[in-house]
Amino acid sequence: MRVKIGERDFDIEEPRRGGLRWAIGDPDGPRSSTWRFWGNKKGDFYLAARSLGGTLKTSFHRDGRCHSGLTSEYLNRIRGEGQVATRKYFDRWELASEPSVRAYQILVPAGELRLFRPDAVDQMKWIPGPPPGHAITVSLFLSRTLESDEHWPGANFGSEPIGVAVASGRVAWLVAKAHPLTPEIISEIETCREQVSARIARDPAAATRLQKETDRTGIRVIVAGNRPTQERFCIELASDALSSAA
Repeated sequence: MRVKIGERDFDIEEPRRGGLRWAIGDPDGPRSSTWRFWGNKKGDFYLAARSLGGTLKTSFHRDGRCHSGLTSEYLNRIRGEGQVATRKYFDRWELASEPSVRAYQILVPAGELRLFRPDAVDQMKWIPGPPPGHAITVSLFLSRTLESDEHWPGANFGSEPIGVAVASGRVAWLVAKAHPLTPEIISEIETCREQVSARIARDPAAATRLQKETDRTGIRVIVAGNRPTQERFCIELASDALSSAA
């Protein structure tokens, strides 16, 4: 199905058939993780970074409830290995009851892009990497209707669409925008890096595992945050700097 939004035509994705996949950078050069966004027939949507190997995902349920946490598959795997997870969810919140809402943001700084093993994924969208001193922010907007005579969310601020998905009448837009790293964003990045590095330093075994996974798959570190406005976001970091800092 195709729809005209503003002056452009879009394919409406069926999230139950693989959903949307994208990465920032170049398949043959420095890049981010591959991100996947999908849903189910009830109108629930899900977001995950493929480089984390099915460990974590963020859920956006039709009733407005959202949470980030460990996947059931990962919990079952570690239980089979005799390990115990302290908790399934790291964060829970509810979306505002508005016709359209910005539900989540993913920040990927230019300095965190790396060369690593490519994904064998077809029909993936590549977003050009930002210049030095900049970042790409991918924003997820959720709405109740698809207004075909209007622009996509964030168009007036220079955002470019990654794709649009519809499930049970619920509409999800993913858009991306390159922008300079402001002092506030740089502070957020450094705070996240310090928190993760400190946690790794407390667990030498974790640092060793991280280094092995980095060498093997280019694993990334995804750090979730909550701004004073209660908006949720995450920052994607390169794990090599973290492991060396630990």
